[in-house]
Amino acid sequence: MYQHFFVKPSARYSDTNTVGTVLQRINPAFNLATIYMNNHDFAKAKAAYERSLLAAEDSAQEAQIRFNIARTEELLKDGSPALVTLKQIAADERYYPVIRATAVQEIAMMRTAFPLGDDALEDIFKGEPYASFREGVGERVAYAKLFEYATSIHPLSLSYAFAAYLRAEELRVIGTTTPEAAAHIDAIRAHLAATQDDLPRLLANPNEAISAARLYRQQAMTIALMTELGVPGYSNETAESYFQRAMNTTSTIGYHSQAFAFQYAVFLVDAYGERRADDVRALLSVFTSDKASTVAGSSRDIFAAARTKSSLSDTRSRLVRVAKVDQAFKAYLITLGWNESDF
Repeated sequence: MYQHFFVKPSARYSDTNTVGTVLQRINPAFNLATIYMNNHDFAKAKAAYERSLLAAEDSAQEAQIRFNIARTEELLKDGSPALVTLKQIAADERYYPVIRATAVQEIAMMRTAFPLGDDALEDIFKGEPYASFREGVGERVAYAKLFEYATSIHPLSLSYAFAAYLRAEELRVIGTTTPEAAAHIDAIRAHLAATQDDLPRLLANPNEAISAARLYRQQAMTIALMTELGVPGYSNETAESYFQRAMNTTSTIGYHSQAFAFQYAVFLVDAYGERRADDVRALLSVFTSDKASTVAGSSRDIFAAARTKSSLSDTRSRLVRVAKVDQAFKAYLITLGWNESDF
Protein backbone atom coordinates (compact mmCIF):
# COMPACT_ATOMS: atom_id res chain seq x y z
CA MET A 1 0.00 0.00 0.00
CA TYR A 2 2.86 2.38 0.71
CA GLN A 3 4.74 1.84 -2.56
CA HIS A 4 8.16 0.29 -2.92
CA PHE A 5 9.97 1.23 -6.11
CA PHE A 6 12.79 -0.26 -8.13
CA VAL A 7 15.71 1.42 -9.80
CA LYS A 8 17.50 0.75 -13.10
CA PRO A 9 20.11 0.07 -14.36
CA SER A 10 21.73 -0.92 -11.01
CA ALA A 11 21.98 -4.68 -10.68
CA ARG A 12 21.16 -4.36 -7.00
CA TYR A 13 17.48 -3.63 -7.57
CA SER A 14 14.83 -5.03 -9.91
CA ASP A 15 11.08 -5.35 -10.33
CA THR A 16 11.02 -8.14 -7.74
CA ASN A 17 13.93 -6.94 -5.60
CA THR A 18 12.85 -3.34 -5.08
CA VAL A 19 14.59 -0.64 -3.11
CA GLY A 20 11.98 -1.04 -0.38
CA THR A 21 12.41 -4.82 -0.33
CA VAL A 22 16.17 -4.48 0.07
CA LEU A 23 15.71 -1.90 2.83
CA GLN A 24 13.34 -4.18 4.71
CA ARG A 25 15.97 -6.90 4.56
CA ILE A 26 19.06 -4.91 5.57
CA ASN A 27 17.78 -1.89 7.52
CA PRO A 28 16.08 -2.85 10.83
CA ALA A 29 14.68 0.64 11.44
CA PHE A 30 13.09 0.71 7.97
CA ASN A 31 11.56 -2.71 8.57
CA LEU A 32 10.16 -1.52 11.91
CA ALA A 33 8.74 1.59 10.23
CA THR A 34 6.97 -0.60 7.68
CA ILE A 35 5.33 -2.54 10.51
CA TYR A 36 4.18 0.71 12.13
CA MET A 37 2.78 1.91 8.78
CA ASN A 38 0.81 -1.29 8.35
CA ASN A 39 -0.61 -0.76 11.85
CA HIS A 40 -1.48 2.87 11.01
CA ASP A 41 0.85 4.16 13.74
CA PHE A 42 2.21 6.92 11.54
CA ALA A 43 4.02 8.93 14.23
CA LYS A 44 6.14 5.95 15.25
CA ALA A 45 6.64 5.08 11.58
CA LYS A 46 8.01 8.54 10.86
CA ALA A 47 10.46 8.32 13.77
CA ALA A 48 11.66 4.90 12.61
CA TYR A 49 12.06 6.05 9.02
CA GLU A 50 14.12 9.01 10.23
CA ARG A 51 16.43 6.60 12.09
CA SER A 52 16.66 4.39 9.02
CA LEU A 53 17.79 7.33 6.89
CA LEU A 54 21.08 7.42 8.82
CA ALA A 55 21.88 3.94 7.49
CA ALA A 56 21.00 4.55 3.81
CA GLU A 57 23.71 2.98 1.65
CA ASP A 58 23.09 4.81 -1.63
CA SER A 59 21.00 7.55 -3.22
CA ALA A 60 18.24 5.10 -4.14
CA GLN A 61 17.73 4.10 -0.51
CA GLU A 62 17.98 7.72 0.61
CA ALA A 63 15.29 8.75 -1.87
CA GLN A 64 12.97 5.90 -0.88
CA ILE A 65 13.27 6.64 2.83
CA ARG A 66 12.73 10.37 2.34
CA PHE A 67 9.66 9.61 0.23
CA ASN A 68 8.27 7.37 2.96
CA ILE A 69 8.89 10.07 5.57
CA ALA A 70 6.89 12.48 3.42
CA ARG A 71 4.07 9.93 3.22
CA THR A 72 3.93 9.65 7.00
CA GLU A 73 3.74 13.44 7.23
CA GLU A 74 0.83 13.46 4.81
CA LEU A 75 -0.96 10.78 6.80
CA LEU A 76 -0.34 12.77 9.97
CA LYS A 77 -2.03 15.70 8.18
CA ASP A 78 1.22 17.65 8.15
CA GLY A 79 1.19 18.44 4.46
CA SER A 80 3.56 21.42 4.36
CA PRO A 81 6.82 19.61 5.27
CA ALA A 82 5.73 16.68 3.11
CA LEU A 83 5.33 19.01 0.15
CA VAL A 84 8.80 20.50 0.69
CA THR A 85 10.39 17.04 0.84
CA LEU A 86 8.53 15.76 -2.22
CA LYS A 87 9.63 18.78 -4.28
CA GLN A 88 13.23 18.23 -3.17
CA ILE A 89 13.07 14.58 -4.22
CA ALA A 90 11.60 15.52 -7.60
CA ALA A 91 14.37 18.04 -8.25
CA ASP A 92 17.32 15.88 -7.15
CA GLU A 93 18.88 14.29 -10.23
CA ARG A 94 20.93 11.94 -8.05
CA TYR A 95 17.69 10.05 -7.45
CA TYR A 96 16.26 7.54 -9.89
CA PRO A 97 13.50 8.62 -12.29
CA VAL A 98 10.69 6.48 -10.88
CA ILE A 99 10.94 7.94 -7.38
CA ARG A 100 11.35 11.49 -8.71
CA ALA A 101 8.28 11.12 -10.92
CA THR A 102 6.32 9.51 -8.11
CA ALA A 103 7.17 12.43 -5.82
CA VAL A 104 5.55 14.76 -8.36
CA GLN A 105 2.59 12.40 -8.69
CA GLU A 106 2.21 12.37 -4.91
CA ILE A 107 2.12 16.18 -4.90
CA ALA A 108 -0.56 16.19 -7.58
CA MET A 109 -2.62 13.60 -5.71
CA MET A 110 -2.76 15.68 -2.53
CA ARG A 111 -5.81 17.44 -3.97
CA THR A 112 -7.67 14.12 -4.18
CA ALA A 113 -6.20 12.30 -1.19
CA PHE A 114 -6.51 15.19 1.27
CA PRO A 115 -9.40 17.36 0.06
CA LEU A 116 -9.89 18.83 3.54
CA GLY A 117 -6.30 20.08 3.79
CA ASP A 118 -6.65 23.47 2.12
CA ASP A 119 -3.58 25.15 3.67
CA ALA A 120 -0.93 22.84 2.21
CA LEU A 121 -2.65 22.79 -1.17
CA GLU A 122 -2.07 26.53 -1.55
CA ASP A 123 1.69 25.90 -1.77
CA ILE A 124 1.58 23.22 -4.45
CA PHE A 125 2.03 25.65 -7.34
CA LYS A 126 4.68 27.81 -5.67
CA GLY A 127 8.17 27.85 -7.18
CA GLU A 128 9.25 26.60 -10.57
CA PRO A 129 8.38 24.61 -12.55
CA TYR A 130 5.15 24.36 -10.56
CA ALA A 131 4.04 27.98 -10.91
CA SER A 132 4.22 27.74 -14.70
CA PHE A 133 1.59 24.99 -14.77
CA ARG A 134 -1.01 27.42 -13.46
CA GLU A 135 -0.37 30.25 -15.91
CA GLY A 136 -3.45 31.08 -17.98
CA VAL A 137 -5.43 27.96 -17.03
CA GLY A 138 -7.90 26.86 -14.39
CA GLU A 139 -7.33 24.42 -11.56
CA ARG A 140 -8.21 21.24 -13.48
CA VAL A 141 -5.77 21.89 -16.32
CA ALA A 142 -3.09 23.06 -13.88
CA TYR A 143 -3.28 19.73 -12.06
CA ALA A 144 -3.34 17.88 -15.38
CA LYS A 145 -0.09 19.64 -16.29
CA LEU A 146 1.36 18.65 -12.93
CA PHE A 147 0.62 14.98 -13.60
CA GLU A 148 2.05 15.41 -17.10
CA TYR A 149 5.23 16.81 -15.56
CA ALA A 150 5.52 13.55 -13.60
CA THR A 151 5.25 11.55 -16.83
CA SER A 152 8.04 13.64 -18.38
CA ILE A 153 10.38 12.26 -15.70
CA HIS A 154 9.09 8.67 -15.95
CA PRO A 155 5.97 7.44 -17.82
CA LEU A 156 3.91 6.64 -14.73
CA SER A 157 0.67 4.96 -15.77
CA LEU A 158 -1.33 6.47 -12.92
CA SER A 159 -0.17 10.00 -13.73
CA TYR A 160 -1.26 9.58 -17.35
CA ALA A 161 -4.66 8.35 -16.15
CA PHE A 162 -5.16 11.26 -13.75
CA ALA A 163 -4.12 13.79 -16.40
CA ALA A 164 -6.64 12.24 -18.81
CA TYR A 165 -9.45 12.44 -16.25
CA LEU A 166 -8.73 16.06 -15.35
CA ARG A 167 -8.79 17.07 -19.00
CA ALA A 168 -12.07 15.17 -19.41
CA GLU A 169 -13.47 17.15 -16.46
CA GLU A 170 -12.44 20.33 -18.26
CA LEU A 171 -14.47 19.20 -21.28
CA ARG A 172 -17.53 19.01 -19.04
CA VAL A 173 -17.14 22.78 -18.54
CA ILE A 174 -16.04 24.00 -21.99
CA GLY A 175 -17.88 21.49 -24.19
CA THR A 176 -16.46 19.24 -26.87
CA THR A 177 -16.77 21.22 -30.10
CA THR A 178 -14.12 23.96 -29.92
CA PRO A 179 -10.47 23.78 -31.07
CA GLU A 180 -9.47 23.91 -27.39
CA ALA A 181 -11.71 20.93 -26.71
CA ALA A 182 -10.23 19.04 -29.65
CA ALA A 183 -6.76 19.47 -28.13
CA HIS A 184 -8.02 18.05 -24.83
CA ILE A 185 -9.68 15.11 -26.60
CA ASP A 186 -6.44 14.29 -28.42
CA ALA A 187 -4.46 14.53 -25.18
CA ILE A 188 -6.94 12.28 -23.35
CA ARG A 189 -6.74 9.64 -26.06
CA ALA A 190 -2.92 9.76 -26.02
CA HIS A 191 -2.76 9.63 -22.22
CA LEU A 192 -5.05 6.61 -21.98
CA ALA A 193 -2.93 4.79 -24.54
CA ALA A 194 0.25 5.70 -22.66
CA THR A 195 -1.04 4.15 -19.44
CA GLN A 196 0.14 0.82 -20.85
CA ASP A 197 3.80 1.90 -20.94
CA ASP A 198 4.55 1.48 -17.23
CA LEU A 199 1.89 -1.11 -16.46
CA PRO A 200 4.28 -4.10 -16.65
CA ARG A 201 6.30 -2.59 -13.78
CA LEU A 202 3.19 -2.23 -11.64
CA LEU A 203 2.03 -5.77 -12.36
CA ALA A 204 5.48 -7.25 -11.71
CA ASN A 205 5.71 -5.81 -8.20
CA PRO A 206 3.12 -7.01 -5.65
CA ASN A 207 3.70 -3.84 -3.61
CA GLU A 208 2.38 -1.80 -6.56
CA ALA A 209 -0.88 -3.75 -6.87
CA ILE A 210 -2.86 -0.93 -5.28
CA SER A 211 -1.42 1.47 -7.89
CA ALA A 212 -2.66 -0.87 -10.63
CA ALA A 213 -6.12 -0.85 -9.03
CA ARG A 214 -6.10 2.95 -8.88
CA LEU A 215 -5.05 3.03 -12.51
CA TYR A 216 -8.02 0.86 -13.55
CA ARG A 217 -10.40 3.01 -11.50
CA GLN A 218 -9.10 6.21 -13.05
CA GLN A 219 -9.34 4.75 -16.56
CA ALA A 220 -12.92 3.73 -15.78
CA MET A 221 -13.87 7.19 -14.56
CA THR A 222 -12.32 8.86 -17.61
CA ILE A 223 -13.99 6.53 -20.10
CA ALA A 224 -17.34 6.96 -18.31
CA LEU A 225 -17.07 10.75 -18.48
CA MET A 226 -16.07 10.73 -22.15
CA THR A 227 -19.08 8.49 -22.84
CA GLU A 228 -21.34 10.87 -20.95
CA LEU A 229 -19.99 13.77 -23.01
CA GLY A 230 -20.75 11.92 -26.24
CA VAL A 231 -17.16 11.68 -27.47
CA PRO A 232 -16.91 8.85 -30.03
CA GLY A 233 -14.85 5.77 -29.19
CA TYR A 234 -15.91 5.37 -25.56
CA SER A 235 -18.67 3.31 -23.92
CA ASN A 236 -20.18 2.56 -20.52
CA GLU A 237 -19.50 -1.13 -21.08
CA THR A 238 -15.78 -0.45 -21.38
CA ALA A 239 -15.87 1.84 -18.37
CA GLU A 240 -17.54 -0.82 -16.25
CA SER A 241 -14.99 -3.42 -17.29
CA TYR A 242 -12.27 -1.20 -15.82
CA PHE A 243 -14.26 -0.63 -12.62
CA GLN A 244 -14.53 -4.40 -12.29
CA ARG A 245 -10.78 -4.78 -12.84
CA ALA A 246 -10.18 -2.26 -10.07
CA MET A 247 -12.52 -4.04 -7.66
CA ASN A 248 -11.09 -7.47 -8.51
CA THR A 249 -7.55 -6.22 -7.98
CA THR A 250 -8.33 -4.73 -4.56
CA SER A 251 -10.14 -7.93 -3.57
CA THR A 252 -7.17 -10.05 -4.61
CA ILE A 253 -4.78 -8.11 -2.38
CA GLY A 254 -7.24 -7.90 0.51
CA TYR A 255 -7.63 -4.13 0.24
CA HIS A 256 -11.36 -3.48 0.24
CA SER A 257 -11.59 0.14 -0.80
CA GLN A 258 -14.81 1.85 0.21
CA ALA A 259 -13.84 4.79 -2.01
CA PHE A 260 -13.62 2.50 -5.05
CA ALA A 261 -17.02 1.04 -4.24
CA PHE A 262 -18.57 4.49 -3.94
CA GLN A 263 -17.07 5.67 -7.25
CA TYR A 264 -18.32 2.52 -9.00
CA ALA A 265 -21.77 3.14 -7.53
CA VAL A 266 -21.76 6.75 -8.77
CA PHE A 267 -20.99 5.46 -12.26
CA LEU A 268 -23.87 2.98 -12.15
CA VAL A 269 -26.31 5.64 -10.96
CA ASP A 270 -25.23 8.14 -13.62
CA ALA A 271 -25.12 5.60 -16.46
CA TYR A 272 -28.10 3.39 -15.64
CA GLY A 273 -30.13 4.94 -12.81
CA GLU A 274 -32.76 2.77 -11.10
CA ARG A 275 -32.07 -0.10 -13.51
CA ARG A 276 -28.92 -0.92 -11.53
CA ALA A 277 -30.26 -0.03 -8.09
CA ASP A 278 -29.64 -3.51 -6.69
CA ASP A 279 -25.99 -3.36 -7.74
CA VAL A 280 -25.65 0.12 -6.22
CA ARG A 281 -27.05 -1.11 -2.91
CA ALA A 282 -24.70 -4.09 -2.93
CA LEU A 283 -21.67 -1.89 -3.54
CA LEU A 284 -22.67 0.53 -0.77
CA SER A 285 -23.81 -2.05 1.78
CA VAL A 286 -21.11 -0.92 4.23
CA PHE A 287 -22.48 2.65 4.21
CA THR A 288 -25.49 2.03 6.43
CA SER A 289 -26.36 3.40 9.87
CA ASP A 290 -25.97 0.00 11.54
CA LYS A 291 -22.46 -0.47 10.06
CA ALA A 292 -21.27 3.09 10.60
CA SER A 293 -18.37 1.98 12.80
CA THR A 294 -16.80 0.08 9.90
CA VAL A 295 -16.67 3.08 7.56
CA ALA A 296 -13.18 4.49 7.02
CA GLY A 297 -12.66 7.76 8.85
CA SER A 298 -11.49 9.52 5.70
CA SER A 299 -14.69 8.63 3.83
CA ARG A 300 -16.87 9.59 6.79
CA ASP A 301 -15.16 12.97 7.20
CA ILE A 302 -15.42 13.83 3.50
CA PHE A 303 -19.06 12.73 3.28
CA ALA A 304 -19.91 14.86 6.31
CA ALA A 305 -17.97 17.92 5.13
CA ALA A 306 -19.41 17.74 1.60
CA ARG A 307 -22.80 18.90 2.86
CA THR A 308 -21.56 22.46 3.38
CA LYS A 309 -17.96 22.76 2.11
CA SER A 310 -17.93 24.63 -1.20
CA SER A 311 -14.72 22.97 -2.46
CA LEU A 312 -16.51 19.61 -2.19
CA SER A 313 -19.53 20.64 -4.27
CA ASP A 314 -18.86 17.91 -6.87
CA THR A 315 -18.72 15.29 -4.11
CA ARG A 316 -21.94 16.66 -2.65
CA SER A 317 -23.68 16.31 -6.02
CA ARG A 318 -22.53 12.69 -6.33
CA LEU A 319 -23.69 11.87 -2.81
CA VAL A 320 -27.14 13.31 -3.48
CA ARG A 321 -27.50 11.42 -6.78
CA VAL A 322 -26.57 8.12 -5.15
CA ALA A 323 -28.77 8.74 -2.09
CA LYS A 324 -31.82 9.11 -4.34
CA VAL A 325 -31.27 5.54 -5.56
CA ASP A 326 -30.11 3.94 -2.28
CA GLN A 327 -32.29 4.85 0.72
CA ALA A 328 -29.98 3.06 3.17
CA PHE A 329 -27.11 5.21 1.97
CA LYS A 330 -29.29 8.28 2.41
CA ALA A 331 -30.04 7.21 5.98
CA TYR A 332 -26.31 6.84 6.61
CA LEU A 333 -25.67 10.40 5.39
CA ILE A 334 -28.36 11.66 7.77
CA THR A 335 -26.38 10.13 10.67
CA LEU A 336 -23.50 12.38 9.55
CA GLY A 337 -25.57 15.55 9.90
CA TRP A 338 -27.36 15.70 6.55
CA ASN A 339 -31.05 16.69 6.46
CA GLU A 340 -33.98 15.45 4.40
CA SER A 341 -34.07 18.84 2.69
CA ASP A 342 -30.52 18.30 1.39
CA PHE A 343 -31.79 15.67 -1.04
